[in-house]
Amino acid sequence: MWELSGQYDVDVWYEHKRVGAWVNQYDVFCGGVVVNGVRLGQPHCRTAEECVEEVLRDYKREVERLREPPPPPPPDPAEGLLREWSEL
Repeated sequence: MWELSGQYDVDVWYEHKRVGAWVNQYDVFCGGVVVNGVRLGQPHCRTAEECVEEVLRDYKREVERLREPPPPPPPDPAEGLLREWSEL
């Protein structure tokens, strides 16, 4: 991962989550890579070169996704009811 640090700001993230309920409750540690402030998942690779390629591919895909405008919000059901039942 640190091969990327010359061109990118690279770090790692992790968090503790508790999943399940009651007797079936487990502590899970999740983690991954942060590139230029973009939080990515954990790469699944066998060699360092594969990890670097996968991290760069994920980073580029995430940056492209962030550039796309957000989808329009779904219509508010209350507005539809008010149009249909104006006396409300």
